[in-house]
Amino acid sequence: MAGFIFILIVVGGLLLTAMVSRLLLVRKYSFHNDQMIRKQKSAYLFGVCAVVFLVLGVSMAFLVF
Repeated sequence: MAGFIFILIVVGGLLLTAMVSRLLLVRKYSFHNDQMIRKQKSAYLFGVCAVVFLVLGVSMAFLVF
């Protein structure tokens, strides 16, 4: 159970890092073509998934420990 909680928190952290790096990449290249807009939308999707995984992992950790 502890391993599953740890994996949830790690995956959430990695998705959060991917979101930040993609948003910084989009910000670096200020032109907004279709590829940059797709990267920005996928960054927001990564962010939503990261928040869900982190909240789920932390809340399960509080319940178990």
